[in-house]
Amino acid sequence: SIVLLLKGSKSWERKCYGIYRKEKAKILEKEKMYPMALLLWNRAAIQGNAFARVKIGDYHYYGYGTKRDYQTAATHYSIAADKYHSAQAMFNLGYMYEHGLGITKDIHLARRLYDMAAQTSPDAHIPVFLALMKLETVHLLQDILFFNDLVTL
Repeated sequence: SIVLLLKGSKSWERKCYGIYRKEKAKILEKEKMYPMALLLWNRAAIQGNAFARVKIGDYHYYGYGTKRDYQTAATHYSIAADKYHSAQAMFNLGYMYEHGLGITKDIHLARRLYDMAAQTSPDAHIPVFLALMKLETVHLLQDILFFNDLVTL
């Protein structure tokens, strides 16, 4: 069938058009699309899909199909990191610890999670390197500003 479509078969085009007319393809509006996707990601996560667990965290983090909830996002990222060893979940959780989003700010735990993400997946090396450079730079600047405040007192 795919070969016929690539060759531009008129019979294949008629079949597709007939299916379209018969089924009257329904496309969800944007405000219904994200809640439906979240429901389906939840079903996949319950069945043990690690990628789905990270996606649920993303939906809660960004507020797609639900209200923005950093604590719930962190919970799903933690499950994906602990149970499935997901480098993406470790990285996202590290970012949340670095910035104190929905959880207590903890720079040391953020570093550890970034390092674990890099150890888990070679694809995480560059994002982790950049995240750690930013973290260390911000930390250094805060230390310099704190030291300058102490000197001027």
